[in-house]
Amino acid sequence: MTPDLQAEFRSLSEKARRELKNVPASGSHRRVFSFWAFPSFTPALRCSIYSPLPRKEVKAFAEFSIWRTDVDLEKLRSPVERLKHPRELEPTMHGEIVWLTGEEVAEMEQRIRGIPIPIFLAPPTWAGIDGTGFEFEYNEPFYGVAIHWWEDQPSEWRPFTQTITRIVGELDDRRKTNVQPKALPPKKWTPVLGFERKKQP
Repeated sequence: MTPDLQAEFRSLSEKARRELKNVPASGSHRRVFSFWAFPSFTPALRCSIYSPLPRKEVKAFAEFSIWRTDVDLEKLRSPVERLKHPRELEPTMHGEIVWLTGEEVAEMEQRIRGIPIPIFLAPPTWAGIDGTGFEFEYNEPFYGVAIHWWEDQPSEWRPFTQTITRIVGELDDRRKTNVQPKALPPKKWTPVLGFERKKQP
């Protein structure tokens, strides 16, 4: 990949990250939590869990949004390959839904509820360049939390971070094995879910 194509991929990466961070809102569901994984060399993803609001006759579900870095890297493999694609590249995003029961969502919340997360930690004694960065966000009307971490650090957070990555990993396995395989294109949501995308500032 030439320096110009490397710069274009960095710009595309920034667009994809903004897209992944732009979590859909739903008028019929409560967003339980969102989780992001940003690996160095494989597709990045967001997983958001949605639970029906009271008196809403809809199902709970996990929404996956995945940036197909493998597809976009191929477009930038060489100057000749780049000419085959639009002048302004957009990230190749893929969306899928895994349907859940209310009991499954309650069990997920129970697994993470009560796990302590110390806030004030000693300065890290580790460093890294490659690997996977993670983010987690939980919001209620009057409180919320957002944290980020790299690989399995800090060690003090491992009981929480390992539980979250295990939950999302289980859901991702269901997605990959087509347990509930309905794939949805990003930014196009079925009316029953009542989704609205937040506008970028």
